[in-house]
Amino acid sequence: LTYRKQSFSDGAYPVEIDSLGPPFNATQFGIRGIASTWSNGSPNLHQFSTVSAISGGYDVWEAFGELNVPLWKSSSGRQHLGSSFAYRSSDYSSIGRVESWKIGLDFQLIRDLRLRATQSRDVREATFTERYDSAPGGGSVFDPARNQAQSTITLTTAGNPNLKPEVADTTVVGLVYQPRWAENLRMSFDHYLVDISDSIATLGAQQVVDECYTSGVLCEYVFRDDQGVLSRVLSPYLNLDLARARGLDVEVDYSRNVNFFRHKHDESLSIRTLAGRLDERTSTVVGGTPAEFAGTRGYPDRTASVTVSYRVDRWSVQLQERYIGDVTLNRTWVEGVDVDKNTIDSQSWTNLVLGYEGGQNRGRGTWRVTFNIQNLFDTDPPIIPSSTDSRFGAQATDNTYEVWGRRYQLGFNMEF
Repeated sequence: LTYRKQSFSDGAYPVEIDSLGPPFNATQFGIRGIASTWSNGSPNLHQFSTVSAISGGYDVWEAFGELNVPLWKSSSGRQHLGSSFAYRSSDYSSIGRVESWKIGLDFQLIRDLRLRATQSRDVREATFTERYDSAPGGGSVFDPARNQAQSTITLTTAGNPNLKPEVADTTVVGLVYQPRWAENLRMSFDHYLVDISDSIATLGAQQVVDECYTSGVLCEYVFRDDQGVLSRVLSPYLNLDLARARGLDVEVDYSRNVNFFRHKHDESLSIRTLAGRLDERTSTVVGGTPAEFAGTRGYPDRTASVTVSYRVDRWSVQLQERYIGDVTLNRTWVEGVDVDKNTIDSQSWTNLVLGYEGGQNRGRGTWRVTFNIQNLFDTDPPIIPSSTDSRFGAQATDNTYEVWGRRYQLGFNMEF
């Protein structure tokens, strides 16, 4: 049983000066040339400031419990069935009571094969940012009402205090295979399906404009000047009608003792592979049509990592290779028609960790020194073309990838 109270306040100082904004043209004082997209969009005196005077808070009582219950066991003990149950009740001062739960089954079918399944109801309340934030800035969008002409706009990412909590129904079904013919080999396969109702997200300026044009929704967030040219777009946090994610996770783990030094030292070798495939990642606004994002920027549909670890006596080395597959730059574009190349290239990079472990006198504890090299071969991230600033020819990177280049870290840990 827990009680939690959270609150925050944020603002630019001095308030009496910043509240004189937004900037506007005052020809009598010689102030000219401030674009309407800025004078209509920024809440502050400073043209590029995104700090607003905002505050908020809530408190919550929560009760949580979990049980693991064995259900059946064969006379030989080789087959058994177990279950798990969890329940949480959360009473928020802002939105009232929210309930979540989980039911899981774990079935050892034969010695080599174990089946598992989980069904859960998960909830998430909106964060402070999603409820109260206001972040105006500049940008550009393609206007479908004007033959995809590009318009420079004021873009405001706005909080929404009326957000309802997200509710997700999650189903995971998988198996774990540990064959007798390959000692220390373990393979698992898990298929997941996540259906979220009232999902909280921003669509971005481009999709807000597209949804208004194609579906007639969200038009209250799109503003045009007297000539019908886009001037301002709000991208608020919304309870989307539905979000769905579906995919497959695979793990292969193998470890064993080795004798590269002819029994002179204690040695071990392990290989672990993780791979994921995202088959579906859709979002649907109320009254709109589903938008598929799997395989697009920010939602790679193929990811993998392979980690090889070797230990000899007190020394260890770990080598990891990570991979993110190529994705579509813009899901609404047709390659060869709207753009020459509509693909963001894949990236793979290597990490290296060297370690040495020692012990203190008389068994009083252990210590470990590690030397970590991230992005060992200094692999560059894919360059992403962008036209969302005043230069209309910028290049960008994305934090989905390894963007920092080669870097080093020396670590020391001690237990006593």
